[in-house]
Amino acid sequence: MSVSQGRVYQENMRPILYCGAVIIWGSEKDASGIFSAASRIKGAAEHFVWICSDFWSGRQLATIGNEAVIEGAITVQPLAETIPEFDDYFTSLKPSTNGRNPWFHKYWAEHFNCVWTPPMNNENDVRMCNGSEQISASSGYYQDPLIQFIVDAVLAFAHALKAMHTEYCGSGFRGLCNKMKERDVGSLLRFLKNVSFQGGTGEPFTFTKELDGPVRYKILNFQRTGPDKYGYVPVGSYVSEHLELNLDLIRYRSSVNHSAFPDSMCGTPCNVGEVKYMLDDQCCWLCMPCERFEYLQDEKTCDECPVGFVPNLTRDGCNEVPVTYLRPDSEGAISAVALSSLGELATIFVALVFTQYKNTPVVKASGRELSGILLMGIFLCYLLTYLLLAPPSVVSCAVQQFSVGVAFSTCYAALLVKTNRVYRIFTSGKSTTKRPSFISPTSQILITAILIAIEVVLSASWLIALPAQAIKHYPSHSQALLVCNGFLNSTSLLSLAYPLILLILCTAYAFKTRKIPGHFNEAKCIGLTTYTSCVIWLAMVPIYVLTSANIELRIITLYFAISLSATVCLVCLFAPRVYVILFRPERNVRSSTSFVGSRGKGVKGQSKTGLNVPNNLSLNANSINANSSIINVDSKSSKSDDPDGPKEEML
Repeated sequence: MSVSQGRVYQENMRPILYCGAVIIWGSEKDASGIFSAASRIKGAAEHFVWICSDFWSGRQLATIGNEAVIEGAITVQPLAETIPEFDDYFTSLKPSTNGRNPWFHKYWAEHFNCVWTPPMNNENDVRMCNGSEQISASSGYYQDPLIQFIVDAVLAFAHALKAMHTEYCGSGFRGLCNKMKERDVGSLLRFLKNVSFQGGTGEPFTFTKELDGPVRYKILNFQRTGPDKYGYVPVGSYVSEHLELNLDLIRYRSSVNHSAFPDSMCGTPCNVGEVKYMLDDQCCWLCMPCERFEYLQDEKTCDECPVGFVPNLTRDGCNEVPVTYLRPDSEGAISAVALSSLGELATIFVALVFTQYKNTPVVKASGRELSGILLMGIFLCYLLTYLLLAPPSVVSCAVQQFSVGVAFSTCYAALLVKTNRVYRIFTSGKSTTKRPSFISPTSQILITAILIAIEVVLSASWLIALPAQAIKHYPSHSQALLVCNGFLNSTSLLSLAYPLILLILCTAYAFKTRKIPGHFNEAKCIGLTTYTSCVIWLAMVPIYVLTSANIELRIITLYFAISLSATVCLVCLFAPRVYVILFRPERNVRSSTSFVGSRGKGVKGQSKTGLNVPNNLSLNANSINANSSIINVDSKSSKSDDPDGPKEEML
């Protein structure tokens, strides 16, 4: 046996180490390999009781070198007896009288160790056969135990052929009649099934229902009969479904109690969560664990729990998974809330500074009304992040669905009106000195309110068409997440469609006003705000769409984008003004300036680029230098529009 074959036998032995008794149905070679493998496994040599078939029982090939492993084995052998008449017949055969057997001469030469033909090299030690030798026990002859079955098999065919001949040809007919010649082998089977006669040993012979010969076995026990001596000892028989067994003669191992045969079960009780995998005609089984989300429907069947359910501790049923929502203690939620909190504090701080210095040129020039609306929109954007911490419900989901678009529209509507006003003033100044329409504070607030009202109507309509709901979402089999229905698909982006349109328009106006005189840094701040916001949303939208498998990441991504957009507006539009108010108060003064004409002379109402400023407007700046960030427009005729007197607007 090769090394690889030995390893195969050894690996096949490991799954049966829990058994006490092992039935071997195989050849001598297979049995020898199994016994050798068992001898190499620690503890296996004295662990098994072997129950073996008649394939190798009583033969030495399987037992040589494996006696200590096999000791105590229970084996069976066909219950056969010698036939004295066969001995008389076979010992009387001579090569001269047995001419019908073409192989008898070869048998004779091998049995008596002689040759019939002299060898070519004339060897003197070669004995010639003369045919006078006598087959006997002294010459090494013995009757094979299986001779009885060969004789019975021949007799069975003889009786079947005789019965067939009698039926087809008649009892007095000699030779084969035509009817018998026309029959095939299948016709003989009918007669063979029904034969009944006295066998070679005198025992009755008939076939069983399964077409086996008479069931006759002797039961042997492989025992240690002396020091280093082993042999098969008859301990019982099994004849015609009748068992006789002498338990007093059976021995297990000489090294242990003779009666201490180990217990053997071909299937041990399974543990919790294990199912019986039946083997060998439902008598034996292996214990196999159910899958992670399966429970025991019965001892032989695992069934999967529905989505949102997990097996209970005893694995005999399923429990519903506790419903959770976005955890406030998760890293993403903490980061989003931290950014929002800092943004709210900064927004409140800016609002307080603007309120405290509301009558200063910087605040007036920034457009107090639009700045207030813009700060309110920024604050609302930051406030939305706290909805992450609220358990999803119909109310909280409706608030999210409605307020996201409104908050953004508040920011970008005010920014669009501001950008449009700057664009119209400088564009109209190239062709006319007439004051542009709808640039007064009241007009600006009214236009902003109309733009915000459009989003309010759109959000309300969407809320009616797709009512907000808090539903269970199952990211995995064992996780149930309570989320708003708008986050399960990309429909939540619908509320951002209108604000994004406003942002695109702001960006377009910012791009158009990029070449206005360099001292008017307001356009530059607006441009930086819109360009950065566009980059944020260009990155957020694909991430939002592609994170459908991770709803928590999708929600956090949306609120991070909202907070970042609000931060961009706060930093780019208000940080320069707060800096001047608090740290450069010497610049927070009103001063009038005239633009330098083409020849370097002061020409009121005309810029260096040839821009015509309306006659009823005077442009005021703190200082005309590279660091100037503020330009004022003083409406001399604003008394007719505003009873409080002249207003200064931030371009």
